[in-house]
Amino acid sequence: MTANTSVLKPLLRFTIILISIFITSRIALLFWQHSRLNDGDIWPIISGAIRIDLSSIGYLATIGVFILILNVVARHKTELFQRIFTLYGSSVVTVVVIVEASTPAFINQYDVRPNRLYIEYLDYPQEVFSMLVHGHLFAMLSTLLLASLTSVYSYRLLCRAFTQPQSLKKASNLPILMAALIICLFAARGTLSHRPLNPALVYFSQDSLVNSLVLNSTYSVAFALKNMGNEKSASNLYGTMPRQQIIDTVKKASYRKYSNLGAQQAFCVWC
Repeated sequence: MTANTSVLKPLLRFTIILISIFITSRIALLFWQHSRLNDGDIWPIISGAIRIDLSSIGYLATIGVFILILNVVARHKTELFQRIFTLYGSSVVTVVVIVEASTPAFINQYDVRPNRLYIEYLDYPQEVFSMLVHGHLFAMLSTLLLASLTSVYSYRLLCRAFTQPQSLKKASNLPILMAALIICLFAARGTLSHRPLNPALVYFSQDSLVNSLVLNSTYSVAFALKNMGNEKSASNLYGTMPRQQIIDTVKKASYRKYSNLGAQQAFCVWC
């Protein structure tokens, strides 16, 4: 790697780690669930998975590019921003590994990749922990072990990306990083149409599990979180009414209902 492009070395290592995790996880899941696949399903899964993984990496790498831009601009804070990038990259890798490693247990339970249930259950940590200990102890321990090892390895790997001297010329580094930013944003959007990439554009099967194999679990959880944030509260769709007035209205409506029913029964008996 030349001196001018060495500024991208941390970003490239971060990207390669994520790609490796997504590919390894999906191949393992495809082998595991091969009985659910029909003839001709492999190519739609591969083509859709490439788009989803590139989009996921685009979103995650965009933040990393911004940190590297700050690292170039604020030269007197070089060590600070290098440490921030390393911590960000290793933290993201750790979270991705945790979500991907917990996917098999989630599929066994719900027959689909982690989705909004994965997020909603975080509101009940005691119940979730009890369920994991009594029903998924091996999966929990193996996930924690794998995440710990990956976290340490990725942190050291990203740290070493900054050890070699890099070009200090802002004039050459900034255009390279801006080009990388544009590429990341384009990859994150995933399409040239007016709507960005979403799961509906890569789904092809009537089997929800097969469709979810096209995604990676990180993207699936992030998309569910985004949809949950866009949901409107049902209470906001209606006006306000005093509690006692609500109770009285329900009682009156119930009285009319049972009164009419009693009259109809009496009429039927008389007939």
